[in-house]
Amino acid sequence: IDVSKFEILTETNLDMLTVDSGVGANIKFRAVDDNKNIDKDYTGNHTFKFQGLNSVGTLPTYYPKIDSTTFDNNKTLNFTQGISQIAVLTAYKRETRQVTVVDQINTTFLSFPLTVNCLSGAATKISIAAGNNQIGAISFNLKQTFDVLVSDTFGNPSAGTVVDFVIGAVPTGAAGQSVTPITGVSDSEGLVRTTLKLGNLGGTYTAIATSGTLVGSPLMFSAEARAPSAMN
Repeated sequence: IDVSKFEILTETNLDMLTVDSGVGANIKFRAVDDNKNIDKDYTGNHTFKFQGLNSVGTLPTYYPKIDSTTFDNNKTLNFTQGISQIAVLTAYKRETRQVTVVDQINTTFLSFPLTVNCLSGAATKISIAAGNNQIGAISFNLKQTFDVLVSDTFGNPSAGTVVDFVIGAVPTGAAGQSVTPITGVSDSEGLVRTTLKLGNLGGTYTAIATSGTLVGSPLMFSAEARAPSAMN
């Protein structure tokens, strides 16, 4: 049997892996032929580059890794009878993608890829996504919702988190202002939305978004109310 491909598997020999963002998982590699028969003569140290997963932002800390080596950099693994040592894969970006590997000596060898489904971690922070600093007509809803983004430590959107909204500061004597809904739950994109109805007086209105002890809470949105005649 002569190696022509590398099969990437979980420690329990599966070709699909579900992981939480930032949490390492054990994987291994097998040197195989086109029919996935193991080449037991493939031994010793071999150097590879891994591809397929994306980073979160630009911080090197959040690049996908094999052990401590980031993707697209050389990583040396030791093989015994065609099977590698256990390595730890860490993904950070919420996505489902296929991981492939290239032998840096025999670059024509292809991969039987490992499908990695990386999930968002627990919610850790909220931030303003859209809708802040609008101008609207008195006694009318703003045209755009106030959007809160709930995310995990690595910036992935996090679903299922409750965010509450209340009216903050308003012009003295203003009436009729409201936010609807007053409570929402973050969707699959980590977003929670509310609509501000401006009061009956011109000036600045604020709405406050809170979510427990998450970083960024409370958030303040602001809008300016003007008479309809002053909107043009």
